[in-house]
Amino acid sequence: MLALAALFLSLFGAEAAVRVASRFDSRIRVLARPHGAHRRIPTSAAELMESRPDALIPHGISFGYRRNRFGFNDREPEDEAQRGAFRVVGLGDSFAFGFVPYPRAYLTTAEAVATLYTHATPPVMIRNLGLAAAGLADYRLVYRFFGRDLAPDLALVTIYMGNDFLDFRGSGPSLGGEEQWFRSWFLTFVRRVRRVLKEEPRLPTTTEPVHGAVRGGQRVGPVPDLGDHGPMFGRKRVSDEAWVGVMRAELGSFVIGADEGGRARGFLAELGRLQADLAVDAVPMVLVLAPSRLQIEVAEVDAALAREGLLGSDIDLDLPARRILAWARANDVPALDLTPVFRERSGGHPGLYVPNDTHWNVSGNDLAGLEVGRWLAGEVRSRASR
Repeated sequence: MLALAALFLSLFGAEAAVRVASRFDSRIRVLARPHGAHRRIPTSAAELMESRPDALIPHGISFGYRRNRFGFNDREPEDEAQRGAFRVVGLGDSFAFGFVPYPRAYLTTAEAVATLYTHATPPVMIRNLGLAAAGLADYRLVYRFFGRDLAPDLALVTIYMGNDFLDFRGSGPSLGGEEQWFRSWFLTFVRRVRRVLKEEPRLPTTTEPVHGAVRGGQRVGPVPDLGDHGPMFGRKRVSDEAWVGVMRAELGSFVIGADEGGRARGFLAELGRLQADLAVDAVPMVLVLAPSRLQIEVAEVDAALAREGLLGSDIDLDLPARRILAWARANDVPALDLTPVFRERSGGHPGLYVPNDTHWNVSGNDLAGLEVGRWLAGEVRSRASR
């Protein structure tokens, strides 16, 4: 009995210590706060940055390039202020941010291609406001605090088919939600620290001291080998065991009848709220659908089905996209689904994604940037002629 009491007091003390420490150290807070724990919804750009110190790292270095002063994978906003430019804000999660060096991120490539195809002078300019591990309601906050001041002519929203659709949990941002006191901050902290120590980092980012004139988009160090089979993009990002869990979660997005809780309806309703926020500023919205590798690689989906004891008839790999595209047509929102071109280029084989990772490698980003740039050029020409 005394041993149990001592164990209880030790766990209680550890829980209290982690919760107190998390109030004063954002790094501990990021690792310890359980999913769904209450977070005050930011009311300013500074509060949003403070709430996401893991993702918004001012002038942090990613793959040898500086982020801008707000922590986005882009140049400084004032560096893009050319009179007469067609301005686009890119909203989305890590697919929009780009888990590759800045010049090869898909939105960076799309900007160059759109300018080339429109023969525009001044050019089409895409401001990358991608925020890793974010959802639609977070995009609304990002636009409110960062995008609106850029006076955009268009908002391009990237939606990831692997989890965005059925991961939706309500109209509050992932920065908010109801407190779950029964979830242990201490155990969450221990589990995440173990995972960080065990797995490869998902995004190599450093915060070296800043000296002199520092600008987002600057090359400040050696750029890693960009080869799809090189040490950076050819190596497994997580263990095979962890990858099984990732694929199990993504497979749920495509299982027929999985959306019994109406999360898809909630997702589309939140998409409507984002469109309404943009409409207040007379900013039209376009969508880009980024496919899951389950939609692209035959071996990956076959393995996932076998592990879960499911048949091919139990899933519909195009169901989320069809629902989103139907909503887009009904609401006069142009949309581009990248799934067909990714299927054609891959032939059902690996080659466009980092091993054991949901993200595109450099080849995947190049392909997406080329296709989106061409398509965006058509949208720009169409709007210019109205």
